[in-house]
Amino acid sequence: MNRLKIYLEIVLALIFMSSCGSSAKLAKNHDEMKSDSRISDYLNISKRERALVDSIVALNEYAVFLDSFQKYLTKKNAMRKGEDVEQTKEFAEYVAACSKIQRITYELKLSKDASIAVFEKMYEVANNK
Repeated sequence: MNRLKIYLEIVLALIFMSSCGSSAKLAKNHDEMKSDSRISDYLNISKRERALVDSIVALNEYAVFLDSFQKYLTKKNAMRKGEDVEQTKEFAEYVAACSKIQRITYELKLSKDASIAVFEKMYEVANNK
């Protein structure tokens, strides 16, 4: 059973990395989130899930996630046109941290809206620094 859980986590991480790991999709999603700063007003999140989102944001893993995102953006902005940001160490660290946060949201069985709120908090903090 434990082995099955490990395989499931690996598959979920691979699916996550392939679905939102590309820098083009990340940039597109980031631009869409920036276009509506009140996105949290549209999310249907229960009080329990709001408390879980706040507790996830307080975790050390989330701080690592935020730090890796900042490093990734810095590296991406410093690269010349035509260079592949997805081949950098910063991108690999960001994807690994993103995978950890995704695994936490999966284990807590958060709804789609609550998961969006977790990542929205990261963008809020990143844009305010």
